[in-house]
Amino acid sequence: MPQDKSLNKTTILIISTLLLAGVLLRLWHIDYQSMWLDEMHTMLFSDPSVSWTKYWQEVGADVHPPLYYTLLRTVFATIAYTSIAARLVSAIAGIISIWAIFLLGREIKDNKLGLIAAAITTLNYYTISFSQEARNYMLAFLLVALSFLYLIRLLKTLRLKHSIWYGIYTLLLLYCHYYAVFVICAQMLIGLLFFLNEEKENRYLFIKRFLLSAAIVAIGFSPWIQFLSSVTEVRTTWIPMPSNRFVIEYFHEYFGNSELLVPVFAGCLLIFIASVFFAPKTNLKLKNNPILLNLTICSIWISITYLLPYLRSLTALPMLYGRYTIVVLPAIIITISYGIIQTKYKILQVAIVGFVLVESFIDLGFKKDYYTKVTKTQFREMISNVAQNYHSNALIVDEMSTQQQFYFNTSGIQPNIIEIPKDAFADSVLTPGNKYFNIKQFWIIGGHHEKQLDSAKRTELEKYYTRLCNAQYVDAWAEYYVLKTDTGLGITHIDYSNFATGNFASVTEKNEIALRKGSMQFKPSRLSAGKYEFIISARGTVVNELYPNLSISLNSKKLGDLQTTADTTIATFYWSTANDIPATFSITLTNDAADHANNADRDAYVHFIRIKKLQ
Repeated sequence: MPQDKSLNKTTILIISTLLLAGVLLRLWHIDYQSMWLDEMHTMLFSDPSVSWTKYWQEVGADVHPPLYYTLLRTVFATIAYTSIAARLVSAIAGIISIWAIFLLGREIKDNKLGLIAAAITTLNYYTISFSQEARNYMLAFLLVALSFLYLIRLLKTLRLKHSIWYGIYTLLLLYCHYYAVFVICAQMLIGLLFFLNEEKENRYLFIKRFLLSAAIVAIGFSPWIQFLSSVTEVRTTWIPMPSNRFVIEYFHEYFGNSELLVPVFAGCLLIFIASVFFAPKTNLKLKNNPILLNLTICSIWISITYLLPYLRSLTALPMLYGRYTIVVLPAIIITISYGIIQTKYKILQVAIVGFVLVESFIDLGFKKDYYTKVTKTQFREMISNVAQNYHSNALIVDEMSTQQQFYFNTSGIQPNIIEIPKDAFADSVLTPGNKYFNIKQFWIIGGHHEKQLDSAKRTELEKYYTRLCNAQYVDAWAEYYVLKTDTGLGITHIDYSNFATGNFASVTEKNEIALRKGSMQFKPSRLSAGKYEFIISARGTVVNELYPNLSISLNSKKLGDLQTTADTTIATFYWSTANDIPATFSITLTNDAADHANNADRDAYVHFIRIKKLQ
């Protein structure tokens, strides 16, 4: 049956619709998530204010080649140095990848194969997530698809232009991700098989064309070969040893660990493998037999790119990691798509594609809440909080300050950061004669699975310091401590001698003010003209799954609400006055309730109120 490769109206309509959907899915909420550790690393490496000399020195020492960093640096220098601009580069690569994988499937067989592969790519969780990340993985996906597209065209036609373009895209892939080395090894084996399958009269031309492609790659990459060599000499890594089930684990990862999509796609792969055995054996010319062409190309592409880093992980240093293997995902998607079109009945093909598209959308938008659920470490939000509440050159203890420096640079402050283990710092603060003993104020911040300060050390610290901030985020946190006495920081302590009225308020044994219902008020404090920060610390007891909500007012004007939890919760409010005035705080419990059956009462416990003059 002749293969339909014409760009007819139906094909144009479908691929255009997929590209439009790809644009929407990759641009929607592109900056909703904070940048995580590796993305911040990308931003610092691509900083356009750094000299080119220093840039090349730093990039040469990185575990990734320079193409993506250099592309971003150019974008930053010409457009804007922002996270959105960085992620847009990946998004554009992701959108173009839909077109590239359509062309790849079309080259292997026909339009139908290309369109199904493009449809799966459009809604694939893995490609969407990396299209919204400032890392080189989506660009690698695009370039490996283009490299194999022109490899197949070259194998089929032996044309000069295909030899040149194959060499160019392979060279760019090598400059994008070092896993290209394994891809090239797979392509060399593929080339050898096709050479042996080629007509004898074409073999000389075959060698000429592939030598030209090899020359383009070798000459083009020669300036960077020394840096590739240095990467192979690395002796330590954070990458764990791959498990014996890594192929299955990665397959689940590629498709978002979906309970429905993974078995369907696995079944499609089995259908393709079975169809190979039942395919007619009359035409064994690889380049003229689509099913053998796909089997040869994709099986070698996948197996060699998995096998070589796995063997090196076992014999030298672990280097096989899920997201690095994104360079085999186009082959897997193409083979799954081929399995779909090998099903016997057209109605079954339509049903499978329809199910895949609908389930992919449901899994992405509803099951995973991809666009509305925070899943990345909230470095941006945490550092924004620190910047807004940063005063008097306070010390910031940060064990990962190198990467987080990007958000500090964009926060508008020049923080006093030290990179030291938090427990060691706490020991120094608490031990007379040490460098940081009795320091007036400090922040301790962390994220990316980093544990918070040891509870015993925190308890010891709080004998001498007040924890004015305890901000918790997704996989990130920030704590602010000030010395309780002689701070010189302009902080007024409203203690329990200031307690005035409140029919249902009392001081507990833990030196907390218990508010059981209604309101309580503090005696006036004299505040001079200026701007102030008010810090309230409280906790609550739960009734019917709800904790107390506290309305905070100053001179009868509401400052805001503090929603308590079982643990101590800290809220910060701001206020200003043009004149010296007496200031009277009041706190109201707005949602009092009781559960007599379970002997539970919704009560609030105020730990402290601190007032800090800002100006």
